[in-house]
Amino acid sequence: MHSLLFISTKRFEIPTFIRRDKMKQRERHEFVLGLIVSGHSDSEVYEICRRRGEKKSTIYDVIKRVRGRGHADRKVGSGRKRTVREPKVVKQVRERIRRNPRRSMRKLADELKISDRSIRRIVHDDLKMKAYKRRRVAGLTAAGRKKRLARCRDHLLRHARYDLERMVFFR
Repeated sequence: MHSLLFISTKRFEIPTFIRRDKMKQRERHEFVLGLIVSGHSDSEVYEICRRRGEKKSTIYDVIKRVRGRGHADRKVGSGRKRTVREPKVVKQVRERIRRNPRRSMRKLADELKISDRSIRRIVHDDLKMKAYKRRRVAGLTAAGRKKRLARCRDHLLRHARYDLERMVFFR
């Protein structure tokens, strides 16, 4: 159980958890945003967050983002750019699968010099396809069906005098 710490500021008391490590980054950013929106100065926000165990650089970064953009979210497109799962490569994979749907993904990865995992992601996530291998199953041939039908009729004739309601027939 977390112990509560009441931090007193000039305006009012704010209940906060001491253990910041249990909070997610987004929750911590929203906490800072809430303090700023409620009218606290940067130094008050800094002091409250320091008592909660936040890192100095994190507090200043979040305050700067909120003051500049009005939110603490990352900029759009600021993450790592895609290097393999680009539209050009996705198109190549789609074409190769269309030409030969029986080609294995491992061989496809070798041909395109891409990792096996990337090919699987392209096929599943980008192309919305599901990879599977056809399995051979025991099936009935036309001759087998005739033989089964003959045996069933034979069975019925042999057991016609018995109670048929107790018998179970499988197809």
